[in-house]
Amino acid sequence: MKPGKLIAGAVLALSAVLGIAYPAAAQETTLRAVTFLRLDIDEARWFKEWVEVINREGKGLVQIHVVGGPEVMNPFEMGNAVKNGVLDIAQMPPAYYQGLFPGAQAFVAASKSPTEQRKNGAFDYLNELFHQMLNAHILTNWGYGVKFHLYLAKNVGLDKVRNADLTGLKLRVLPIYKPLFDALGGTSITMNQSEVYTALERGTVDGYGYIAQDLKGQGWQGVTKYRVDPGFYNVVNMTIMNWTKLQSLTPKQRDFLLAKSAEVEARWMKVIPGYVEQQYAAQKAQGIDVVALNAAAAKKYLDTARETGWADVKKKLPMQYDKLRQLLD
Repeated sequence: MKPGKLIAGAVLALSAVLGIAYPAAAQETTLRAVTFLRLDIDEARWFKEWVEVINREGKGLVQIHVVGGPEVMNPFEMGNAVKNGVLDIAQMPPAYYQGLFPGAQAFVAASKSPTEQRKNGAFDYLNELFHQMLNAHILTNWGYGVKFHLYLAKNVGLDKVRNADLTGLKLRVLPIYKPLFDALGGTSITMNQSEVYTALERGTVDGYGYIAQDLKGQGWQGVTKYRVDPGFYNVVNMTIMNWTKLQSLTPKQRDFLLAKSAEVEARWMKVIPGYVEQQYAAQKAQGIDVVALNAAAAKKYLDTARETGWADVKKKLPMQYDKLRQLLD
């Protein structure tokens, strides 16, 4: 054998013993990601934090390239883009891909936190369903503890509202809470988010459902007077990844991405309570008054939210309903 080949063989053998990885064996992979949120708004900071952690600690292993937000793709098309491998990763509420996973209501109606879901088998079962229906895997779930609320305009009568009676109120809705508002007697109106301000100003609607969030970001603080307490459901913004792509990663890359995502999610759970208090304080400073339901009305309100939410899951995923409710409710 020629000396050059002997030297090359010796180097490779020594490298194997020492665990030295050559570029071909330790190639860094870059994953393309989008979010349903504009990256310049405050709500996007959680997704950006996750990306920053992965990129900072995953150098030489895994990197995330954020292609953009809704300006690069219609958020309602992101689920299909992940399923088909056009995108590697997308962050959005599961309601945006209900055509692929009809049981989206199970996530917002869940009483178990993401931390509990990872411990009791719910997370694994949900991923089984996502693998089958979306060709996707859940990486993170942000928002548990951030509630939805009913917000009302000025000059809205509150006597009925305090008794969880929404009769006579015209309310802008999303599919998530339409069944609840309908069950309590409200008249549901669907419109784009960009139309809400004018609709409130003109009296086309009397209120709307929205999350526990500083209203200044939407510009609605000037036409909103009341927030109804208690809040209901939980915000769910999931980061999902194409399942085929995840499987194609090396074990080290895959383990890093999954473990680091779970770590970031756990940290979110610790800071969300303080974040929510900041949002309520911002609303108070904007002149938003709280309408607190009495004890009996609050129970009716939350029980109705729970049962209408799970009824939707049962209707759309009858075969999986019992196990989903057992693990999540």
